[in-house]
Amino acid sequence: MVELGPLRTRPDARPRVWGGDRLGLGSGMGEVWVAHDGSCLRGRGETLGDLTATWGRRLVGRRGVRRAHHRFPLLVKLLDTQDWLSIQVHPDDENARHLAGDEAVGKAEAWHIVQTAGATARVIAGLLPGVTAETLAGAIGTVAMESLVRYVEVVPGDTVYSQPGLIHALGPGILLYEVQQSSDLTYRLWDWGRPEGAGRALHHVESLRSTVPDAAPMITPWESAPLGRGTLTRCPHFMLEQVGPEPTVLSGAGETCLIVTLVQGSAVLRAEASETFLERYETVVIPAECPPMSLEGRGKAYRALVATLP
Repeated sequence: MVELGPLRTRPDARPRVWGGDRLGLGSGMGEVWVAHDGSCLRGRGETLGDLTATWGRRLVGRRGVRRAHHRFPLLVKLLDTQDWLSIQVHPDDENARHLAGDEAVGKAEAWHIVQTAGATARVIAGLLPGVTAETLAGAIGTVAMESLVRYVEVVPGDTVYSQPGLIHALGPGILLYEVQQSSDLTYRLWDWGRPEGAGRALHHVESLRSTVPDAAPMITPWESAPLGRGTLTRCPHFMLEQVGPEPTVLSGAGETCLIVTLVQGSAVLRAEASETFLERYETVVIPAECPPMSLEGRGKAYRALVATLP
């Protein structure tokens, strides 16, 4: 039997009309998918999806097998925004199947704010109280959407859980980490007057069906976040932890894979017979069956975000 070890992913850069240049991959690269079903692996000719199909529980763990839907169960991104993203909503599992087919899954997601261009930045998270379905339906595709939504200030270190059905948008000047279900279903209600061509259509029917009008975000402000290792947010689909600056033992214990993304400093992941070096914004996936490993800083404090299956 092939012994499994840490899997280093190759960044998958995606240009976006709202993208910035802080991810080091050129101007306009708004998203980098650092772990997903199609992630190519360094030193291998396979993807995470290929290995999920081949290794199954050995890679994603017992929890992953129960929810993988024949794909790697999570999607992790880094985003750099220099303009507003569309005001949008994601469906839950039931609506995803109804709108996109039996194999589709919904999209719960969480954002961790890594940097902001100024002292603060803004996001949209939910509708204002009292907005009716009729009012919402009439505003889709018009500037009126901008006056129906709740604007929230965020700072580095904040974590925002966005449940399916929550109308939301990211504002300009944010570099953030995002973890979500293995789905990129997005339904736009307003795109700030941008042309609807080039894959940026608005979705009247789908967004209305997917929206939960009274949905609210769960925000963990930076001052409430753990100083060392601790949980930033948790939902039925994923858990997000912060680790560092002290050495940290990581293990999925056969239950879950671990997706480790370095957001500060340099680090090394040590196993009995191997070392995996990580620089800022690099990602490694630790298979569920791997023995415990130690993540340690190299020369200065490090901070990493670890996504797992609860």
